[in-house]
Amino acid sequence: MGVKPPVPIDKQKVPALAPDGLPWPPGYFDCMPKETFEQALANYGVRPNHYLKGWPVYTQAERDNPAYICTIPPESPELEAKWKAEWEENKKAGYVYTGHDNP
Repeated sequence: MGVKPPVPIDKQKVPALAPDGLPWPPGYFDCMPKETFEQALANYGVRPNHYLKGWPVYTQAERDNPAYICTIPPESPELEAKWKAEWEENKKAGYVYTGHDNP
C-alpha cells in the first residue's frame, strides 16, 4: 500500500548485452549512471572502457581512436571578461609574456 522500495540494479531485468551488441562496460551497474551508455557513445564517439561512480572512463587507447570526440568546454563569460581585462591591463603596463611567468 505504500511506496515500493527501488529495485537494486542487479535485480532489474537488463539486457545481457549493451546496445552495441557487446557486453556492458565493467562498473556500469555499480551505481546509477550519470551518463548513460547511449549518451557516452553519442558524446564521445567511442565505447567507454569502464564506468567509475556512474561516469564513463576512457583509456589512452580509446582517446587515441580517431573516432574519439573531445571538446573543451567554453569558460563562463564572466571569467573570459576577467581574463581579457587582466590581459589588456598587463599589455598597457608593458608586461611581456615569456612562457616562464608561472612561479
